[in-house]
Amino acid sequence: MPENNNENFIQKTTLVVLGGIIGASITGLANYLLQKDNQGATVQLARDKFQSDLIIQSLASSNFTQALNNLNFIIDAQLIEDSQGKIKAAAIKYQPKIETSNPNPNPNPTSNSTEIASSLERKGFQALLSRNLEQSQKLFESAYNAYPTYHNVDEINKLLKSKKEISDWGQQIYCPIVKQYSWKMPADVKQQMISQGNCK
Repeated sequence: MPENNNENFIQKTTLVVLGGIIGASITGLANYLLQKDNQGATVQLARDKFQSDLIIQSLASSNFTQALNNLNFIIDAQLIEDSQGKIKAAAIKYQPKIETSNPNPNPNPTSNSTEIASSLERKGFQALLSRNLEQSQKLFESAYNAYPTYHNVDEINKLLKSKKEISDWGQQIYCPIVKQYSWKMPADVKQQMISQGNCK
């Protein structure tokens, strides 16, 4: 029995000291925030006062279980609040930046868009095999505008736009296209690019 009273006394004393420390640190933090930013600090001060009062009332009523529950609630709420800001910041920081050649590509391609993109892609490949850079750039740009995700028209369009003049068609155009962007490329076009570019 005396040990139980002793444990209760230690528990009560610990909680009272803990409540005092929390109250003092919250008050200090609130004062600092108040000086830093009056409007934001006023909201923070009200929140901190509520949290501090919640713990002190629980301690004063000798309801130590409730005091611990309230303290855990406050800690959890603060962790959630802190992490929400960090999660939002991380989401903004790591959100991929989407580069497009056309700021308003056709978002819902139709079967007509598919046919147009297919025809323009084929003509673009023929212009490439004829070593007509300007014409192939225009055709792949048009194919991209008709259907941005059609085969690899976007990637080939970007590759071609990055070129002002070509000194080695094999190494600068044909081989990179065959190696990286030949998905769904017509077999005859692929073979001609490999042959003309001496691609391995």
